[in-house]
Amino acid sequence: MSSQNLRADVTFGRVCAADKAISSGRTRRGAGFSHSRNDKCLGLLACLVLLVPIGLCAQSASDVAQSRLSCAQGLGQQALERVQAMGVRMGLAEMCVKALNWTAKNGDLLDIYSGSGRDAARPLVDRITDNARASTVAFRADASAADMWNKGELTPSLAFDASFTRSYLENPGPPPSISAAELQRRTEGCLNETQSLAVCVDTGRAQAALAYQMVNAFANSGDSGSTQSQGPDRAQAAAAIDQKFQQWAQSWSFDRYQPGSVQVTGISCSGQCKVSGQFSFTRFMSVHTIPFVAFMSPQGNGQYSLGRVCYNDETTNEQDCTN
Repeated sequence: MSSQNLRADVTFGRVCAADKAISSGRTRRGAGFSHSRNDKCLGLLACLVLLVPIGLCAQSASDVAQSRLSCAQGLGQQALERVQAMGVRMGLAEMCVKALNWTAKNGDLLDIYSGSGRDAARPLVDRITDNARASTVAFRADASAADMWNKGELTPSLAFDASFTRSYLENPGPPPSISAAELQRRTEGCLNETQSLAVCVDTGRAQAALAYQMVNAFANSGDSGSTQSQGPDRAQAAAAIDQKFQQWAQSWSFDRYQPGSVQVTGISCSGQCKVSGQFSFTRFMSVHTIPFVAFMSPQGNGQYSLGRVCYNDETTNEQDCTN
């Protein structure tokens, strides 16, 4: 829907990768760009046919794996510049986190750690995370990001990736209480090597919790509805979610949200309430109806505040959330 979304199929992300890999040593599965330097972004007609934003073009799963690897290496800014040169409005934190989310959803998080075999990958991730958690002092790089990666030195970007990987595989639990702006600031600091290693462990875990929540949000979204006393009023919840979609849809490229189309089908509460339902949007004169989940927290006096809203676009196998 948005030009910033990554797709969970062979063309997810639609980001034109017109260059080769940023650094060497990328022979594992999922690594290495599949496009040559002569590749060009798709033309206007082709982009329209593929329902992707103009200025973007196909990105394979290996391209996304390459983006994730570049972020872990501390080379995410270089990868981002290539993406932005194609007209994609995306920040460093968003690009790297989306690549991690997609990698997690497809079960490939351990790939970049499996150089010595799959059995050694998980213990390696645990050691990296444990060592990083013990380092609370400000990080000082003693070489370039590429050199430090090649030497096997621990950096904030690697600590962030390893913590995300470990936390996601361990089921990190509910997302922490941290503002989206602050989480983005910390994430960018880790990817730019300006945060402490310990902070990046916590930040990676927070992002993993959000990713786990999104991927699993639709696993049991057909919950039976609660009574009004057990959760938010359905009409009020639907109105709040409708407003959120109207705001979110302003950033969508081609899809047009249909105001008032939110239908709440279930509410389940255990501390935080999960509201399940569906909404409709128009894509090139065709109307599609897809599932959503929203998370609402009790504020007292029977009031609930709307937090995260996620959709599962079954037409493109794409999932995304907004806060």
